[in-house]
Amino acid sequence: MHAINFKMWGKSLKTIPRISKEEWMKLDIVSKWLISTRSAVSVMTAISCIIGGLLAFHSGTFNWTNFAVAFIGLIFAHASNNLINGLVDKYGL
Repeated sequence: MHAINFKMWGKSLKTIPRISKEEWMKLDIVSKWLISTRSAVSVMTAISCIIGGLLAFHSGTFNWTNFAVAFIGLIFAHASNNLINGLVDKYGL
C-alpha cells in the first residue's frame, strides 16, 4: 500500500499532471483515480450542476435528494467519459 499523497490530490484537482511510469507506480489509488479521470476539468461539470440547483431553488422546486443524486451522477458520468477517452486514445479501440 502506498502512502497517501495529499499534495498530488490538490495538484490533480488544479491541473492534469504529466507523470512518468515510475511516479505512477508510487501513487496511492485516489491520486491515480484523480489523474486518470482528469478531475481538474470536473469543476465545469460541478458548476453546471450547481447552477441547475440554484435555478431549481429560485423556482421553489429544489430537492436535496434529487440534487445530490444528479450531482454525483454527473461527476461520475464525466469521470467515466474521461476514462473511456483515455482508453481509446491509448489502445485505439
